[in-house]
Amino acid sequence: MGGVGKTTIAKVIYNQLLDRFDSCSFLKDIRETALQRKGLEYLQSLLISMILRCERRELTSVDEGTYELKHRLRDGKVLILLDDIDSRNQLNALAAELDWFGHGSRIIVTTRNRDVLPQVGAAYEVRELQPHQAFLLFCKHAFRNDLPSTEFVIISYNVVETTGGLPLALEVIGDLGREIVRQENYNEPGKRSRLWRTEEAVDALERQEGSGNVQAIHLNFGIELVDFCFRNEEFMNLSNLRFLQLDSANLAGDFRRLLSKLRCYVGS
Repeated sequence: MGGVGKTTIAKVIYNQLLDRFDSCSFLKDIRETALQRKGLEYLQSLLISMILRCERRELTSVDEGTYELKHRLRDGKVLILLDDIDSRNQLNALAAELDWFGHGSRIIVTTRNRDVLPQVGAAYEVRELQPHQAFLLFCKHAFRNDLPSTEFVIISYNVVETTGGLPLALEVIGDLGREIVRQENYNEPGKRSRLWRTEEAVDALERQEGSGNVQAIHLNFGIELVDFCFRNEEFMNLSNLRFLQLDSANLAGDFRRLLSKLRCYVGS
């Protein structure tokens, strides 16, 4: 069943474990991406580039990608989250065996079809949240607290009710959060705490107008399998950036010291 919170729970676990591994990678929407032309090859190359922190290069076939994964990633202790796996072929192309990766590596998989999972490791079936649980989850994401401030109590309950208690509320949370945050420094996006609108985020980055206030950036170009590239100097002023999500975009340059406070990176 979709929308019950598989990805949400998996991301919470993923974020809690990040610091225990040499490298991490979160590949989202695998089912949809795999349907695109050379989609699996794209996912394989993206996984390699994220784990090795290098520029992504095109792969000629799934077999080439499998070979690269098995031989280039076997020395590192990695954490990988594969979101929305739909078939065994997808899993085989990205992480057929745990011994493709270094000792101590862990693979987290979310799927609607339990039959695609191998008979190893642990499996957990996610059920719908109770109303009070959904409310707490919403508040933690939207306000970083168990309860909203007084002026947002009613709208918070309305959001939870609208979602029917499904943790897919992240989409609704995003809409709500974007409008709230847009009221911060309305005419100066680079001074906000979050940049959710792609055009505003790109403008702030290209002009290098970002500030230490920015804690989260989401860049979504909405073009499948076409990459946009951002250089490290465009992130020079973002000393407190903690969350970065890039959809159809890549990074070029050395970011290891530049984004020292980054805790969650999502790329696709």
